[in-house]
Amino acid sequence: MWRTMKYCLFKLGFTSPVHFGSGAMAHSLDTGEMTCHADTLFSALCHTASVLGGNSKVEWLVRLVQQDALRFSDCMPYQDETLYLPRPCWQPMKQLDCDRKILKKAEWISVDEMESCLSALRGEGTYNWANAGNKSKFGTTVEMTKAAVPDREDAVPYTVGLFQFFENCGLYFILQYEQEDDAAQIEQLVQALGYSGIGGKISAGYGKFEVADTAYFSCAEDTYDEATAWLYQHFNCANSKHWMLLSASLPADAELESVIPSACFQVVRRGGFTHPREKNAELLKKQTQYFLSSGSIITQPFSGDLFDVGFSPDHPIYRYSKPILLGVNL
Repeated sequence: MWRTMKYCLFKLGFTSPVHFGSGAMAHSLDTGEMTCHADTLFSALCHTASVLGGNSKVEWLVRLVQQDALRFSDCMPYQDETLYLPRPCWQPMKQLDCDRKILKKAEWISVDEMESCLSALRGEGTYNWANAGNKSKFGTTVEMTKAAVPDREDAVPYTVGLFQFFENCGLYFILQYEQEDDAAQIEQLVQALGYSGIGGKISAGYGKFEVADTAYFSCAEDTYDEATAWLYQHFNCANSKHWMLLSASLPADAELESVIPSACFQVVRRGGFTHPREKNAELLKKQTQYFLSSGSIITQPFSGDLFDVGFSPDHPIYRYSKPILLGVNL
């Protein structure tokens, strides 16, 4: 059953480099991605909730997500006032009039130009694919050499892959919610998360951010520019024939057979380790899963799940897998 929801956009301005490991491999310390998936964001918010409010705050967050009263998008790039969405994963109706090298680099489409992009994919119009962005549009990849010093042993050097955003760039995510009070509490958690950081190697000072802006829009009249107006309209396309995922996610087991056969998608590996609850606690490895990437196109909406992917005897370790869906005309 389709539910009309409210939305809030959070723009994050990073004050230090970020380390978002590549999900393509199990060992990704030396590689750095630009963006952060929704499950990473949710895990970081759960850890922050635990620090600020203990188990009861985490249980509150988990309960609302399980009830579909809260959902999160992936963290996606912005440049100045321009918001970007993932390139739709769709086989064009006819060959695109574009240099293959330019097309290969076209990873992010501005909200302002998404209609032109969709029109080109339908074979009805043209789009200047050179306008699309990749990570070089938003910042630079850097490598930092560190040294691990085991007890009574020589230092062992290792490399950390980082991404440094340009001054006018950062990441934003969409919160989908029902109750204003819940959204206000999420905003408090996001503000607190900025002090500790998001992603890997936060103990070294990486991943810190400030909330550069928030935009709440609970109805069409609340939207403050053409981009948020377009987003709100397409979040509420109940009769759409196609939806684009804005969250890397996976249907629940009972939903797989109805979603996957008609979907056009790429997969992204999700693994990683848990946040340690105590300073010297052992890191616990999470179960590896393969999600549909953001930008994937589906014809059957799904609810997704919170998967228990941990091996802890003390408490469940959840991986967020609830999609935010954007209705698109393809």
